[in-house]
Amino acid sequence: MRFFLMVLAPFVNYNMDAIFPFCAEAAQYPSRIKVFVSSKTVELRDMREMLGQHLDERGIDTWIYESNSVIHPDNSQTASLSEVDAADLFIGLFWKKYNDVTVQEFRHARRLKKPCFIYVQDQNTKREQELENFLAAEVLDVAAGVTSVYFDKESLLLEQVADDIYNWLRQRHIDATSVIQMARVSQDEISRLQTEVKRFQDASRQKLPRGTKTDYLAHQLKGWFQSLGYRFESYEVYDPTYFEWIVNIPARRGYDRVLVRGISGEAGLRQLSALRNSTQQNKADEGWLVASRRVSQAARDAANNKENQDVFCYTLDELIDEFANFNGYLEWLETKIKEQKIDTMYVPLAAKKDEIDPETKRQIGHSIYDENNGWIEGYIDRWLDDPSKEHISILGEFGTGKTWFALHYAWLSLQKYKVAKEKGVQRPRLPLVIPLRDYAKAVSVESLFSEFFFRKHEIPLSGYSVFEQLNRMGKFLLIFDGFDEMATRVDRQKMIDNFWELARVVVPGSKAILTCRTEHFPTSIEGRSLLNAELKASTANLSGDPPQFEVLELEKFNNKQIYQVLLNRTPHSTVLKVMENPQLLDLVRLFRLR
Repeated sequence: MRFFLMVLAPFVNYNMDAIFPFCAEAAQYPSRIKVFVSSKTVELRDMREMLGQHLDERGIDTWIYESNSVIHPDNSQTASLSEVDAADLFIGLFWKKYNDVTVQEFRHARRLKKPCFIYVQDQNTKREQELENFLAAEVLDVAAGVTSVYFDKESLLLEQVADDIYNWLRQRHIDATSVIQMARVSQDEISRLQTEVKRFQDASRQKLPRGTKTDYLAHQLKGWFQSLGYRFESYEVYDPTYFEWIVNIPARRGYDRVLVRGISGEAGLRQLSALRNSTQQNKADEGWLVASRRVSQAARDAANNKENQDVFCYTLDELIDEFANFNGYLEWLETKIKEQKIDTMYVPLAAKKDEIDPETKRQIGHSIYDENNGWIEGYIDRWLDDPSKEHISILGEFGTGKTWFALHYAWLSLQKYKVAKEKGVQRPRLPLVIPLRDYAKAVSVESLFSEFFFRKHEIPLSGYSVFEQLNRMGKFLLIFDGFDEMATRVDRQKMIDNFWELARVVVPGSKAILTCRTEHFPTSIEGRSLLNAELKASTANLSGDPPQFEVLELEKFNNKQIYQVLLNRTPHSTVLKVMENPQLLDLVRLFRLR
């Protein structure tokens, strides 16, 4: 039998204030912490009845699925999955028998990336083989990323569930407040997080701790390890200046146990010594010292000594390099840019941005970005530095230089990235140029990036989830070139679907540029409506709030730009003749040479 629990108040008995540290007064708030609990009907009846009784007595809404007469049996599975959609967490209870409904609900929660807690009664009991197979493959496996616990008594289960939910609530509060403090996401995202923070605090009887810079590093590092499929042991140490975990990394035979010590400041000799001691005390196979940005040279030198052969020093960027090697792609990008001579023959472009009244949707003015304020490159630099916007579309007529700009800006970004890597300072975003003409048949962003990473560039990522995590960590500048190449082959509705499919990569922390021909759209109004994310005819695949969009339009070349374009390709004497002949000059404008 499955319960839909709103975890907002303490249980009675068992000293429930200590067991379940949630606030009874929180019931007045409409947005409450919700937990979906799923189990098999018959074998756990007593446990469910006891749990349901305590919940009812304390004013907690209890939804007993099978006894709800409103739900028609024919659509029971659909109804239960919709309740999983609305939940914050999923809890699964198992004992001896396999239950397909519970398993389907669990898998649905996993697809939605809900936190999942699984509790299995009697570790040594005999279970149905199908249940054993499921638990081994999807719950107990190191790479599963699921919190699982065995229990013997109902009272112990109540304590464990209470502890797990409170710890989840506490950690979510720390993560959210640490992200707010670092202010590296849009204001809309910060506002959303502030609402969540209030919701978490309202649900707790105790004052929840606020996140720090150390917590922000822990938040990023844990997300990175989880995307790689690493399992966390129960060992945890938290201090204002550092934290320690033990992670299990799949190996050729079983897994390696690695003690990770994270430092928000500079990692030095003292931290290296502490890491070595903790690694030895916990009998870990290796120790990793991970700093947000800096590792002292003395610590690096000491890590190379014989007595420290099992401990290693990294910045966060260096640790990512160990598991996500982009060298092959970077070589391809540099070769492509040099083959087309973009590094030497590129001519700066101007762009226009219309300013629209948000109420009337009418244009009230426009800004020009040309040589007086850094061209379009200067505008994109400022856009990158502004967390309030996450997506920008660059429109231009055929031949105005959209692709050249995409590659040119990627080239500038690549040089900054290489310099930062060489100096050992925090790196800017790595530019990923995705020519959409090469992926016109892709039906999802997962298939598009699978082709891009694994087939074309052979980048050794362990899966799409690794890309998603790096994107959320702000490690990429995504440059989608030639949306018209993807859209011209489909009808209007499919074009809208394609745009929103690409928009799935625009999440808090990300930055994406999309180029497209102006004339691809029947009217400029339709084009701007789509690219400004106002045309939402198909948003089924877009999760969360719409990302922050804006549109730039490339200006046509002026005489000075045309002169430079011709001079890059033609003797000076010929250029002068063209510039002095109005008919030839108009012809050049017509062909819009880059």
